[in-house]
Amino acid sequence: MVANIIMAQGFAKFFINMAYSSIYVYTSELFPTVIRSIGMGTSSAVGRIGSMSAPYVVWLVHVHILLPYSIVAVLAFVCAGLCFLLSETKDAPTLENMDSVNNNNDSTELTENGKLPLEPSKEKEEMGELLLNQSYPA
Repeated sequence: MVANIIMAQGFAKFFINMAYSSIYVYTSELFPTVIRSIGMGTSSAVGRIGSMSAPYVVWLVHVHILLPYSIVAVLAFVCAGLCFLLSETKDAPTLENMDSVNNNNDSTELTENGKLPLEPSKEKEEMGELLLNQSYPA
């Protein structure tokens, strides 16, 4: 019985590490470049909530010996099911700015390197004009 529990814990740790590593790969493809670090940081922080709740789940072994394993197994199956709702990023161009998120449709033409074209926003154009027309003291 003890050997089975140790083996189950080893498999669980292996798959948890695989899932946690995939957070970095998937979120780097999912979020646009301008907010990628925020998205990855938020995903990592949400993943740490499980680490904070782990001691409380382990304590449930005093209630029933299989209760912690049952909770982890149910959560794993729910998360595995929710993974099917995630969007596919294979062969999809990475989003470079927030405008490309709003305009992400099939009619978008890609540049030579397979990326969405960057279009300067009106604010950037106005800022550039202000800087060019500004006179600096000598």
